[in-house]
Formats: sequence, structure tokens, C-alpha cells
Amino acid sequence: MERKLFLVQSLIWVMILLGQIHEHQSCIEKERKGLLELKTSLLLSGSSFIASFDETFNTWTNDTVSDCCRWERVKCSPTTKRVTGLALSKLNFLNQSLLNLSLLYPFEELQSLNLSARWSNGFSALFDDLEGYKSLRRLRKLEVLVLSINTFNNSILPYLTSATSLTTLFLRDNKMDGSFPMKELKDLTNLELLDLSENRFNGSIPVQELARLKRLKVLDLSGICELKNLEELDLSRNKLMGEFPMCLTSLTRLRVLDLSSNEMAGEVPSAISSLESLEYLSLFHNEFRGFFSLGSLANLSKLKVLKLSSISNSLQVESEGSWKLEFQLHVIALRSCNLGKLPHLLLHQKELRLVDLSNNRLHGNNSFTNFQLPKSAHKLLLLDVSANELSQPFPENIGWILPNVLHMNLSKNSLQGKLPYSLGNMEKIYYLDLSHNDNKLSGPIFPEPTNLTSLTVLTLDNNQFDGKIGDGLLNSSYMSVLDLSNNYLTGVIPSWIGNFSLLNTFLISNNLLEGRIPVSLFNITNMYLLDLSANRLEGDIPRLNSYSGYLFLQDNNLSGYIPDSLLENVSILDLRNNRLSGNIPKFVNTQNINILLLRGNKLTGHIPVQLCGLSTIRLLDLSNNRFNGSIPSCFSNISFGLWKEDEANYYDYTFSLWSIDTFGADSEIKIQFAAKRRYDFYMGQTLGFMSGLDLAENELSGEIPAELGDLVDIRALNLSHNHLSGVIPESFSKMKDLESLDLSFNILHGQIPSQLTKLSSLAVFNVSYNNLSGIIPVKGQFSFDETSYIGNPFLCGEPTNRSCTNNTLEETPVDVGEDKEDMIDNVRVFLVQILMWVMIVMGQIHRYKSCVEKERKGLLELKTSLLLSGDNEDYIFETWSNDTVSDCCSWERVKCNRTTRRVIGLAFHELSLIGLPLVINLSLLYPFEELQTLNLSKSWVEGFNASFLEGYESLRRLKNLEILVLSYNQFDNTVLPFLSSAKSLTTLFLRGNNMDGPFPAEELKYLTNLELLDLSRNRFDNSTPVQGSLAGLRKLKALDLSRNEFTGWGQLQGKFRICELKNLQELDLSHNKLIGEFPLCLTRLTALRVLDLSSNQMSGKVPTAIGSIESLEYLSLFDNDFRGLFSLGSLANLSKLKILKLSSVSSSLQV
Repeated sequence: MERKLFLVQSLIWVMILLGQIHEHQSCIEKERKGLLELKTSLLLSGSSFIASFDETFNTWTNDTVSDCCRWERVKCSPTTKRVTGLALSKLNFLNQSLLNLSLLYPFEELQSLNLSARWSNGFSALFDDLEGYKSLRRLRKLEVLVLSINTFNNSILPYLTSATSLTTLFLRDNKMDGSFPMKELKDLTNLELLDLSENRFNGSIPVQELARLKRLKVLDLSGICELKNLEELDLSRNKLMGEFPMCLTSLTRLRVLDLSSNEMAGEVPSAISSLESLEYLSLFHNEFRGFFSLGSLANLSKLKVLKLSSISNSLQVESEGSWKLEFQLHVIALRSCNLGKLPHLLLHQKELRLVDLSNNRLHGNNSFTNFQLPKSAHKLLLLDVSANELSQPFPENIGWILPNVLHMNLSKNSLQGKLPYSLGNMEKIYYLDLSHNDNKLSGPIFPEPTNLTSLTVLTLDNNQFDGKIGDGLLNSSYMSVLDLSNNYLTGVIPSWIGNFSLLNTFLISNNLLEGRIPVSLFNITNMYLLDLSANRLEGDIPRLNSYSGYLFLQDNNLSGYIPDSLLENVSILDLRNNRLSGNIPKFVNTQNINILLLRGNKLTGHIPVQLCGLSTIRLLDLSNNRFNGSIPSCFSNISFGLWKEDEANYYDYTFSLWSIDTFGADSEIKIQFAAKRRYDFYMGQTLGFMSGLDLAENELSGEIPAELGDLVDIRALNLSHNHLSGVIPESFSKMKDLESLDLSFNILHGQIPSQLTKLSSLAVFNVSYNNLSGIIPVKGQFSFDETSYIGNPFLCGEPTNRSCTNNTLEETPVDVGEDKEDMIDNVRVFLVQILMWVMIVMGQIHRYKSCVEKERKGLLELKTSLLLSGDNEDYIFETWSNDTVSDCCSWERVKCNRTTRRVIGLAFHELSLIGLPLVINLSLLYPFEELQTLNLSKSWVEGFNASFLEGYESLRRLKNLEILVLSYNQFDNTVLPFLSSAKSLTTLFLRGNNMDGPFPAEELKYLTNLELLDLSRNRFDNSTPVQGSLAGLRKLKALDLSRNEFTGWGQLQGKFRICELKNLQELDLSHNKLIGEFPLCLTRLTALRVLDLSSNQMSGKVPTAIGSIESLEYLSLFDNDFRGLFSLGSLANLSKLKILKLSSVSSSLQV
């Protein structure tokens, strides 16, 4: 025994000694020099590297001591010390590089060569001035060649023909195209793995020729039914069409079959059951149809991964039967398979790691609490049951039964109740999506401390969460995406969110948050998308100290100046509808910003010339402010051009933190911009192709610069509601892509240039309310109705009713008679100036006539009542002074009739009063008997009260009241009885309040003078029968019921009698939950110009009878569930149609 031990010890010492000897044996000198030559060539050919010399080849030193076998990227044989492997991958060239293959000659024992790149600037070609295409035959032992993720084209293929020793060849993700390269590959008979994926090869697959590659086991390009030894076949992410090729079922050695992300149709064959060696089967993301039973897979005892889905939504998968799956799956993904209910087979699966049952119309209780999973300890890592119809309360114990889940998506269901306490126990989860649960999830968001320490993505948007944001997420320091938008959250934004240093996306828009913006939010260096819009935030905007890609602060009560750092550190900046003042700040960096929206503030001063340096700007909206002076002529330096296609896709902003077959959350950038008489949202590629300039509703003066005509790529230009003078520049005819041009409400004179008829893309043209004269040009596409020209008494011809006489109104040719035309224009200007002086003098006379004393006292009483509602300051009504000198008609927020000096308008919008929500005493309005317009929008009003005598009849005292604006307040249904007596109303806005229940037809039926009714952004529904109808509102022209909760058409057509409103011109029912088919009675509303039924759940066919609504200019049936065939020819006679939007989430609509 001792002798054996001695021998073993001796043997060990001999092995150690030999190891030491070999350790001191250096690499072959010829190969060491070869490596140094290769290094020098690479550094020179790629114009150096992004990484420095020392970082890339820091161990490759030119000295006699260094052993090249120990150099990074080099592998040697431990016995011969010959180089057997070179890993020249991810070199990070600054430019594309060529590789001289002759530099590889010294490495005669080379077995593995990796030249794959990290980005696009890798190798682009091979060359060899000595051997030419035969170069690789010198490397007789080369078995593995990796050329993936470079920019090689087909010129590389001839070099491969001589590499006959290859067993593995990767050419993935290059720029090769054309037919399959069989000619170049046919002699590589030792190949076992071939990857040609993510190129652009096309045409047929040469089955007979590829059969020569007898040893091929893995082919990543196409199915070859003759390769009987094939074990892995990957044809994913191509464009394969037709049915599943039955010959594949004869490849009985297949372990992996991946045909995902193609366009295959027909039925999934049950003959797949013959592939008994299958371990991985993915038919994900195709267009399969018909019936398929999971029982067909019962004998695939080795199957671990099963993925099946169809984008056609016409695949019916049977998940239950007399059969039983005896094997244990690790992954089951059955997306869009019309399951209907949770598969019972999951009860027997104890090894599941991933379950995806999304978009299957799963409904009912169906043991949602445990997802039909076995009761043993769960190993589940990913769970996705999104886009179903699960409606039960959120399970209380979910955090205890699924403790290991990393990714969970329960969005787009109808889950109810509050977030369970157990959810905070899921300390491993880093992706949680509970968004869009039909606004059924409610209560506070994690009010108690949690253990969600790994959470990276949390999306809770579009629910009914309320209350203050608690400290439950305080420890989620890895958070990168947080979406709490479209809820009812109150209180302030917690400052501790600014401690999330990895946060790049924070969305909390459309809530009821108050207070100031935490400075800490603007100091997060990784922040890329920050959306705090549509809240009640106030105070100054903090300075932005680092780059933030997209910043949305619109629709708040922010005040103060715009920090200059904002304009230099954003790509998109939206500050619309706040109370910002001062000038646009000066800034230096003009390269970042692409979209700048400042509409609806109190900005003053001249438009700064620095804006002309915004070289990448596409949308610029400065409208509805108090800018004065002239329009800078240097605006012509801004291209306002279109994005390139790849840049347009850039605004399809999506975030996806963990993707297994695109499991992820998406958020899309939406931008609102005025064009074509509508204030629409633009998103995705539509946003990328939109460009425009809006300077409307300011105090700009002077002439329109002719240089603006150089904006040849702009699509929308709005200069309306200013004091612009002079003529319309003829240079506007160069704006070849212009679709919308609005010059209305200015003091322009002269003729409409006939050159504008060249604008073939122009869909909206408005020059109303100016001093234009002469013949209206009409030619081709340049033909508009009289609304485009109203308020110009000296215009004549079509479409006005005024004929053009031969002496004064005849159109002057473009190229002759310019002197005569100028003289006529000068006379007209002189007459207009005299008229203006007369009006000014009359205005001065009236100015000294004060307002009615009764109304002055009434205004002061109204002021006192409003200020007493909370701790408010007098500056809100600083011009309302209690003295005998002050004329109340000159007070802010008051408008009087210029002759009678009676109050006709009160603008109490955006009061931003401090304290409890307002209750307006309507009796305080009694003194204003001539009142025509009352605006109380965005003032936190929650109700009305009145005198005991008048009660609900209070508003009948205001017999001249025509316009009542109550939008964006806290009104509930108690306001409705007060409205029934306001019978003089022509316009009623109740947008964005807290009203719910059935449509208030009973309260509105007496308002027979109504022309516009806006009840959007409330919660009206079909929960109870409608009382009364709107059939009596025969003057109604515009009805907006969008963003409510209407579900069915029955009451809308029946008792509501919407189809009897024959004068209706605009109908918006978008963003509801309307189901059923398109109501044909709508096609009888022949005066309709706008019909928007988008974002509902309507199904059936799109009726051809839409073609009878000949007045339509805007038609949107976007985002519904329509099916069947629809021909655009049905719309051929809609000659006024400018906008058409149609899509179906079912993917079963054929247009």
C-alpha cells in the first residue's frame, strides 16, 4: 500500500515538473511576429479604434520576455504552444475595416477564428493578394469561423469555398442578398452548423444540392427535408408564406424547430406528433387558422418549450380533452389562441418557468388565484395573462403563491379591488404591469412599506388608483420605468422619487396632483421621458441640469419664467396651457430640440431670433400668448423638413426591459398640434412626418415675411388672430407640401395670389376676416367653401355670392397691370385707415362712458365671494378696484358691449384659487342681465347654489346667456338640474368633470337652441335606461361624447335618438367601449363633416353606406374590432374627405 502511494506521489511530481517546463516554453516566434503584424494592420485599416490602444491589445507587447500564448484574444495548444484560436471579436472600429487573409498564414494550427463585431462598423470585406479566393485552404485545421454582425456582402462568399475543414460557419446579420449561396457552400461537406440568418437571401431553397452536406445538424435559414440528421432547424424571422411543410415531420431527429415570426397560414398539422425527439417547438407569431388540439402533442415526451400564436386571431386551440400531457413543460406560450378559459392541463405542470396566455379572451373566475397551476412551490419566473377578460377581484395571496416571479403582466383585463398586501412580498420581481384594467383597480398605491427591492418596471396607468402616493416604493432603488398616469392620485409628487438614480421614464400625467415639481426629479441623470402633464402643479419650473429627451409639463398651473436650461437639454418640450410669463429665454445650444410647444401661456416680448437657429425643429407652437413685434424673417432658415424614415421611427418611443418574444411594455409618444381646423394627436411615424409653425392668437404686427415661402417642406402654417398687415406673399406658392394655411383674423389687404393654386396638397385654406379684395382664384385642388373667405366684403367670385364687376373687382393678371393694382390697393388702404380712425375716435368717446353702476357693484360682490372661498390674494382681480373713477368695462376678465356698456362676458377660467373647491352662488350673476358668455373652466368649481326663490331655475334670469364653459372642474351630476333652465344656450362645455351614470338627456332636452354640446372626459355610461331624448335639439351641430364609458348603441339610437339630429356636423364618440356593429342610422346624418368612432370595440363589417355621408371631411374608425372586406371605393364620392383613419385590432379586416 505504501509503495503504491509512493508511486502516485512520484507521478504527481513528474507531472508538475513537466508542467513547469512547458510553462517556460514560449510560443512559436514565427507566430509571435505574425500576431504583431496582424495587430498593426488592424489598427491602421480601421482608422484606429473607439477603444484606446492599451485597452484593445494591452497584452500584445513587442518584447522577447512576453509569451504570446498568454496574450488576450489568443489561445494556444497546451502541448505544442501553437496558436489554435483567435478571438478578434468586438474590436469597435471607427470605420469599416478590410481583413488581409495572408496575415493568417503563420497560424497553421488555427482551429477557431472569431471576427464578429459589436456594432455595424466591423469588417466589410476580405482580400488576399497572394492566394486570392483560395486563401483559407492554407488553414487546413480551421473548424469554427464566426463572421456575424459585420457588413460583409456577397463578395465574401468565394473566399469560403476553400475552407473545406469547417464544421461551424456563422454569417449571421450581414448584408448578403440574392439566392441561396449553394455554389460557394457545396464543398463544405464537413459542416455541422450553418447560420445565415438576418440577411436578405430570397428565392427557393436548393434541397437536392444541400443534401450533399451530410453532416449538417443545425441549419439556420431554411427547412431541408432531405437532411435526415438535422437536429436543430431555425427559420424564424423570415417571410415564409404558405402552409406548414408536411415533409418537416419526417425529420425525426429534430430537437429544435423554430418557425416563429413568419407569415405561414393554414392549419397547424397534427402530424407534428411524429417528431418525437422535439424539445423546443415555436410556431409563434404566424397567421395560422383553424382548429388545433394540444392532444396532438401528447406523445412528445421530451418537449420542454411550446410556443404558439397567430396574429390572425382565427386560430382555435383546444386545451382540454380525454388526453393528458404526461411530460413537464418549462415554457408554454399560447398567445392569441382563442382559449376562452384557463387550460386545465396547467394543474399538472410542476416545472413551468414561463406562462404566456395573453389575448385569449379568458373570462370568469377560472381559478385565477392560482392560474390553474399546481399547488406545489412554484418555480414560475414569467407570467403573462394580459389582454383578456378576467374580471374577478385581485387575488389577495398572489404574492405568497408566486414568490419567485420576475415578470408579471396582468394588464388589459377587468381586475377589481385594491392592490393586495402580499404583492409587496415579491422581492424578486422586476417587471410588473397592471395597467389598463378597465379602470377597475382602485385604492392607494402601496401605502405600506414593501420588499419590492428588485422592481425595475412598474406600470399602473389607466386605473382608478387614488389618494396620496405612499412610501411603499421607497426601497425600489432599481426602478427605471414608472407609469402612474391616468388615475386619480392626489397630494404632491414625493421628492424621494428623485433618489431613483436609474429612473429613465416617469409618467404621472392626468391625475389630481398639486404642489410644486420636486427639484430632485430634474437632477436624475438617466431621465429620458418625464411626463407630469394634466395635473394641478404650480410654482416655478426647476432648472434642468442634465439632458432629458422628452419633457411634458402641459396643462398645469405652472408660473414664472422658463429656465434657459430647458431649451438646451430636451428633444421635446411641451409647456402648453400653463401660466408662464416673461420672454422666451436666450439659449446657445440649438441642436437638440425637435418639438417646442408653448401654446396657451402669458409669454410676452418679441419672438427671439435665436429660434431661427433651431436647425432640427419640426413642430413650433407659440400660439395663444402675448408676443408682439414682427415675425422674424430668419424663420426661413429653419427647414421644418420631414424626418427620414429611421428618424420618424425614433418617435415610436417604446420601452421593453425584458423581452422573451417581445414580452414588454410599450408607451407611445403623442403630440398635440393644430392643423386642418382640428387639434389632433400625432404619434409614431405620423408624428415623424408632421411639421408645422403656429403663431396664432398673439399680438404680432407688420407684414408677413416673404422669406417664409422658403419653408418648402412645412405642412401646417397658422398665423391667424394677429395684427398682421400687408399682402399675402406670392412666395407661399413654393410650399409644395403645405396642407393647412390659416391667415384669418388679421388686417391683410390686396388680392389672393393666383400662384397659390399650385399648392396641390393644400386641404385647408382660411383667410376669413381680413381686408382682401378681388377675384378668388379657383383651380384644381385649390377650391374651398365660403367659410374660408367670410369677413372680406371686397372679395368676389366663387364661392361667395358676389359677382365681380368689370371696373373694380376684376382679377388682375399676375404679370401685367401691377401699377394699376397697386393704385387700387392704396385707395383701399386709405379708406380702411379712415374707417379705423373713425372707429378709434368712437372708441375714445365710449371709453369715457363708464359701466352700469349696478353691474360694477355686482362684480365687486362676486370678487368678494370668490376670494372668501379660501386664503386668496387680491392680485387675482387686481384691476377690480372699488373707486368711482375705475371703469369696470376695462377690468380684466370682463367684457362689455361697446355701446350699451352692459357686461356681456365674464372669464373666470384658470382662477387657481386656494382653498376648498368652489361652489358658485348663481344669484350673484343676476345683475348681469345682458350676459352672453360665462367661462368657469379650470377653476376647481364643484357646484352651484342659488336663492331659495329661484333654485334650479336660476339661469333663466340670464336670458341672453349663449355660451357656458364649465370644463375641467369638479362638477358631478348635481349641476345638471341647474342647466335645464338655461334655454338660451347655444354652446355648452362640460368636458373633464366627475359626472357619471346615464346620459343626461332629461336635463338637456329643453336646451333647444344648443348648437355645440361637449360632455367628453366624464364617466357617462349605459348602466341605467336613459330618460328623455335629444331629438328636440334640432339645431345641434357638434356633439362630443368622447372618453366616457358608453358600451352599447341601443340607447344611443333608441331613447337618445342620436340619429334624428339631422343638422349634426360633428360627432365624436371616440375612446368609449362601444360594442356591436356600425349603426347604419348614422349614415342618414348627411350634414356630418366630422365622424370619430375610434378606440372602441365595434365589430362586424364597415358598411359601404358610409359613402352616403357626402359632407364628411374627417372620418376615423381607428382601433376597433372590425372584420371582413371593405373597399375604399365606397368612399369615392366623399369629395370633401381630408382625413381617413381605419384600423382593426382583430387583424381580420381586409381593405
